[in-house]
Amino acid sequence: MQTKVIRRTVDLLQFSDLVFIYLGMRVNRLTGIKTLMGFGPRISASAAAKPEGLLLCG
Repeated sequence: MQTKVIRRTVDLLQFSDLVFIYLGMRVNRLTGIKTLMGFGPRISASAAAKPEGLLLCG
């Protein structure tokens, strides 16, 4: 079963120094769940540190 991919674009020319990082992961096997679960605490810890320039995490 194929899923429809929805792609969206935004004009960010006003924000030439903006860096946006989008994280995503597809788990195809049960062993990938362990890897996926390991990312949560790492991402939460980096957001909790509130580094300079972090606008929103969520």
